[in-house]
Amino acid sequence: MVQRADATQPSVFIEIGAWMGRSTAYMAQCIRDSGKPIRFYTVDTWLGTPGESVHQEEVERARGSIFPVFYHNMQACGLLDYVRPIPLPSLTASRLFDRFCADFVFIDANHTYEAVHGDITAWYPKVRPGGVMAGDDYGNEGFPGVKQAVDELLSLHPKFLDRWFWAHIRPGRGCLPQKAQQPEDGF
Repeated sequence: MVQRADATQPSVFIEIGAWMGRSTAYMAQCIRDSGKPIRFYTVDTWLGTPGESVHQEEVERARGSIFPVFYHNMQACGLLDYVRPIPLPSLTASRLFDRFCADFVFIDANHTYEAVHGDITAWYPKVRPGGVMAGDDYGNEGFPGVKQAVDELLSLHPKFLDRWFWAHIRPGRGCLPQKAQQPEDGF
C-alpha cells in the first residue's frame, strides 16, 4: 500500500486492531523507509477481544491493558514517530475522521460477524474514492464472520481475495469535489 501512496501529497493510513503491534510495526517501517508523507493511525482499545481467552489472559498479565506492551514494541523498533495510536473502540474512533479522508484502512480487530460488519460500515465512508479497504482472515475457518461480513457488504464491489486477506478498491479516482463524492453504494 505504501507504494500506491503519492510521494508529493500527504496520505492517511488507518489500522483497526493493533494488539501488540506486529502489523503496525511492519507498516510503520514501510512508511519510514518510503520517506513519503503518510500519517499512520492505529486504533485499538488494547483491552483484548471479549470472549477470546488468550487475549484476556494477556491483558490480565499486563495489568489491564496491552498498550504498554504495544508502546514498548514501537519504541524498541524505533517507530514511535511513525505511528499515532488511538486508544478507543473502533466505532468511536471512526467518528474522529472525516468522510473520504483515508487512502487505506486495514481491518484486523474483533473477528466476529457483528464486529467486522460494524467496522466496515463505520470505516468505509472514510475511504477516499480510489482508496483501499482491506483486512485479514477472510478464508480462516476459525473466523467465519469475516468472510460473511465482507461478502455481504462488499458483494457488488470488486475485491481481491485469498485465503487470508481481502482488499477492496473504492470506486472513483482521487479527491473529488464534495458533491461529486456521494457514491450511491449504500455507505
